[in-house]
Amino acid sequence: MATGTDAKPQVRGTLGPTLTKPAPIRMRLDLFDRIAGDRGWRNDTDKAKGIGVDPSVLGRVRRGEVAPGVRFIAGVLTAMPNWPFNELFVVDMAADEVSE
Repeated sequence: MATGTDAKPQVRGTLGPTLTKPAPIRMRLDLFDRIAGDRGWRNDTDKAKGIGVDPSVLGRVRRGEVAPGVRFIAGVLTAMPNWPFNELFVVDMAADEVSE
């Protein structure tokens, strides 16, 4: 995956290990890390424990290897109730999915 701010996480397709597509949901890691730091969660192990997931899951989401799943999103929203979904996550919709 390319580095930089325009890089999008990829999820594996169903037709083989080389088929990828942009992840439909991405976490705003900058905001998540800031909020986590305010709570005293200094490393990814603390952050994963705080949202109730395995550290390896947080690592895969952080590296863009997988999109956050339902349990991951629920854990973040439960641990950070003052922050709405649309501020903690970005939903990427393909042009053909957007209705006018």
